[in-house]
Amino acid sequence: MSFHGFLSFSAIFGLLVISYSCTTPGGSSHEKGSDAALLLGEASLVPKNASNIKGTVVFSRIEKGIRVVAQITGGTPGKLGIHIHEKGDCSAEDASSAGGHFNPTGNQHSGPHRQERHAGDLGNIPVEQDGSGLLKVDLPDLEAFSDWSAIVGKSVVVHEKQDDLKTQPSGDSGKRIACGTITASPAQ
Repeated sequence: MSFHGFLSFSAIFGLLVISYSCTTPGGSSHEKGSDAALLLGEASLVPKNASNIKGTVVFSRIEKGIRVVAQITGGTPGKLGIHIHEKGDCSAEDASSAGGHFNPTGNQHSGPHRQERHAGDLGNIPVEQDGSGLLKVDLPDLEAFSDWSAIVGKSVVVHEKQDDLKTQPSGDSGKRIACGTITASPAQ
């Protein structure tokens, strides 16, 4: 894409975002104040490997990067690894069709707050006794997230065990027990 084409695309994208903000109740921010976030997209998680996990993962643009908020139900109490995977195909019962972790920079697996990591490393969702879990993680602007479209069409996968944030290539987090394809919000 030429520089002028990029500028045209950016202008159209900006107008769409403004238009969407004006037509949705309360705008497209999910949180008010200086920490307001612009909704970019989401994934609806469906159970895999005979699990009961369901949920949503919402991606928002914040001032310094991308905010990821994952909410699940049906989990086993403890911590469960969660990652963005390279393909948006959740058709296989074991979610193997989602491929490996999203890792366009070829880094080693790590935690979400490390500079050197897979772009898809989101850490762990803490799961309560009632099976519900909530993860909110802010990811700094990485090369992989500088263009939102880079992760649209990828998937989010929840694993059966805690991600140890160090074992290669996937943190020894076990089977894939939920999967959802990342789709752009209507303003995208």
